[in-house]
Amino acid sequence: MAKVRLVAYRKATSGSSTETAYELDLQEFPNISLNFKFADIREPEKRKANYSQTFKLPFTNKNNAFFQDWYNVNLETLVFDTRQKFDAILYVGTIPQFEGSLQLKSVYQKAGLYEAVLMSNSADLFSVIGNNKLRDVFKNDDG
Repeated sequence: MAKVRLVAYRKATSGSSTETAYELDLQEFPNISLNFKFADIREPEKRKANYSQTFKLPFTNKNNAFFQDWYNVNLETLVFDTRQKFDAILYVGTIPQFEGSLQLKSVYQKAGLYEAVLMSNSADLFSVIGNNKLRDVFKNDDG
């Protein structure tokens, strides 16, 4: 049976200009359920993104390095932020099975687990626009 691997990417420090790959440790028998949504081209506004069910990652040196010990409230400067998307790829053996963003949902400190989810990077016109008007989508943040 091929090994399941999860590789996530983020800057090692806030001053870094490139992203560093972090191979995260999964549980002994990882169970990451993926949901794939297939679009009907006749109804593009109903398109949904692919995602995973939540899954747990153990507190290990590798995982703590990526999440920067998120459970430690005494840390002052962090690169990891739950409001920011971090690219991740789920592999089975050497074959990518899912590419998207890793999001931390919760931390179970007593159990020593992070709970996370993978969200697809695929965005379409309707998910980018959302409830905005088309003219507002193309404006820069500074107006």
